[in-house]
Amino acid sequence: CIMTHLAAGILRERGMPVPWKLSVHFCGMRVRDNRYAKMFETPLAVPSVQVYGRQDEFYEYGRASQPCMYEDALILEHDEGHKFPSKEPQKTEIYDRVVQEILKHCAAT
Repeated sequence: CIMTHLAAGILRERGMPVPWKLSVHFCGMRVRDNRYAKMFETPLAVPSVQVYGRQDEFYEYGRASQPCMYEDALILEHDEGHKFPSKEPQKTEIYDRVVQEILKHCAAT
């Protein structure tokens, strides 16, 4: 996740478009190196789906720091840790919603 934030931020600084239509982040957090903080003072315009595990040791930090980096982040949560959700019914609900968002933003025009 951190690398996609940096790539999008650097591209924006250079006046270049982000070459993807949607960012999907699982268990993400902000760029922790404060040398890059100024790069994210203005939220990124690329659509973002962010999935957090409530039992993740980084949950509170990630949940507090990553959404504000994007203009309109879609937040999804599950009751597991720092991992892709694997337990029903949340697993199916989350993956179905992620697929919906991918199709919505990335479908051929």
